[in-house]
Amino acid sequence: NIINIYMIINLTQKKILSKRPLYTSTFMYKLNGLKQKYFKYYDAIVFQNCSFIHTTFTLNNFDIVFVTHDNKICKVLDNIKIINPVHYSRNANSVICLPPNMIKASKSKLGDILDLNAEVSKSYKEELLKSNPLITASIEGSFVNLKEKN
Repeated sequence: NIINIYMIINLTQKKILSKRPLYTSTFMYKLNGLKQKYFKYYDAIVFQNCSFIHTTFTLNNFDIVFVTHDNKICKVLDNIKIINPVHYSRNANSVICLPPNMIKASKSKLGDILDLNAEVSKSYKEELLKSNPLITASIEGSFVNLKEKN
């Protein structure tokens, strides 16, 4: 898995959904589904090129956002309980799992547009690299401060 350091922003509501998302695209991450250990270092998990998620071995509640190929929210599940083991959206291209009640706090709803790859400032990236032992990436390239982007 390639570790990218981005943030997820709800452009419609002008709210940050995640400051430390984990982007997954490999089969093993998708097969494993959600594991609580991921939320120790990340505040969201993005399953890319995916339209469903299973919650078979998950112990805690969480929020799920299904996003289309053009980054529009097409389905929202707020603070789901672990009753139904599979959640699906036919139109989704990515699935974002968030801590419980994050959807409500950010006022995210159907039709909102997300920026799944909002670049962080160089200083914030350096801070994340130092504080997260799971990330062993080098700092390179140009970075845009969020204040400059708006």
